[in-house]
Amino acid sequence: MSEALPVLSASCSESDFISIVRDVAKLEHDCKLWLADASLLALTRWGDRGLEIMAAATGLKKASLKSASYTAAAFPVGK
Repeated sequence: MSEALPVLSASCSESDFISIVRDVAKLEHDCKLWLADASLLALTRWGDRGLEIMAAATGLKKASLKSASYTAAAFPVGK
């Protein structure tokens, strides 16, 4: 049987709290990288229309998505 995962609650220990928050922060970071990759793909595939599509899908501003696409271009997947 597997060990129970820590739960964020008023009674969780400091070490569990740190572990949970660290994992959530990593997920947020990974999501931002994925959005950067998707923005670059959309921009490459559909030009400015791709940024409109991304903005509609995410609720983010086109300028933020374009900036994210520059990050993705500078750090290609697998490098």
